Amino acid sequence: MALRIIKDRLDRFARRLRNVRNRVYMYRYLASGAKHDGLALRHPELVGSDLTCVIAFEQAWAIELLLELWALHVPDARILVCDNSNHADARHAIRAVCDRYGVPYVGLPPNTRRHVNRSHAQAMQYVHDRILPALQPRTFGFLDHDCIPFRRYELAKRVGSQLAYGIYCPGDRIGGVQYWYLWAGFLFFDYQATRRFGLDFLYDFSKNLDTAGMNYHALYRHVDPAQSRFADRQWRPCTVPGAGQERLQIIDDAWWHIGGIGYKGDHTADRALLDAILARIRAGEPFYA
Repeated sequence: MALRIIKDRLDRFARRLRNVRNRVYMYRYLASGAKHDGLALRHPELVGSDLTCVIAFEQAWAIELLLELWALHVPDARILVCDNSNHADARHAIRAVCDRYGVPYVGLPPNTRRHVNRSHAQAMQYVHDRILPALQPRTFGFLDHDCIPFRRYELAKRVGSQLAYGIYCPGDRIGGVQYWYLWAGFLFFDYQATRRFGLDFLYDFSKNLDTAGMNYHALYRHVDPAQSRFADRQWRPCTVPGAGQERLQIIDDAWWHIGGIGYKGDHTADRALLDAILARIRAGEPFYA
């Protein structure tokens, strides 16, 4: 038992050291870009808006699908595509999709981090620190590029009077403290109310807090989860013929999180099922039980 306690403490200490290393990487990345002040001049409609930032990664077809359905189902918010892709051809393709839909696009600085969480966290922090100050949105949020809306959804109303809105995820319980965070793929804030907290989108694995989990220390520790509203996330059985035992991740009964698009190529193996589900969505027909 004593050896196990010692091992746990050493492991937590090592993770805290890695947090320091990650902070150094973050500072270097933030210093590699500008503040994008010209974005407000080119897209004045973003200033003071309810703004959703999509961290794009490699898959132009996913961005096209998202923008198509966003235009149909999310009437109250603006969308900004922030490209964290590694390859120039992917960036060109994603920018072309954005141009076609008339959606603002920002190419983030090249991100050399191979660690998925670190790359995602740095991209989110860059958007918050280098892009949002010039836009001064009313609310802002981050959306995974593979979260697609299939029903009308009013994002600003979900945030409401809260500091933040998203999917509650518990971390570890340490010393009587229950750590928690909101999932980075569906995460929204009151910008004017939270900018003074110094939001932090790194992870803290020493407390089992995933990407954007450092916001526990910056913000969530001031929030009582028992008095907060959170997004509902459920895994529901797919009702499309041929789906087999497929279970779909559904958020607030209005979003389908496809999951893992950036690391599954072009979804060729799943394309028939994906197209069948999308046909149901476009027709306004049910696709899950």
